[in-house]
Amino acid sequence: REAVPKARARADGAAIPLDELDRRLLNLLQGRFPLEPRPFLRVAELAETDEDDVLRRTQRLVDERIIRQVTPIFDTRVLGYSSMLVAAKVDPENPHRAA
Repeated sequence: REAVPKARARADGAAIPLDELDRRLLNLLQGRFPLEPRPFLRVAELAETDEDDVLRRTQRLVDERIIRQVTPIFDTRVLGYSSMLVAAKVDPENPHRAA
């Protein structure tokens, strides 16, 4: 299943433009990141571009905050963790009251 990246809006409301290669890279980076000595070279081969272009574009996508981070995601349940996601709306004037 191919992800459909959304362009993050800038402060002025303009969308950050993504070309076809940006979209392809986002899909490749989001999927199974290759575990090999030069993973960005492998991504480049799959995207039909060169390694420098992948590195440059990935850094730009990080700088533009389209990619928040490049990091492994582990399965907490397999590691024996139990967790819960909790969200709360907090008064920005008095955040200490939420405690």
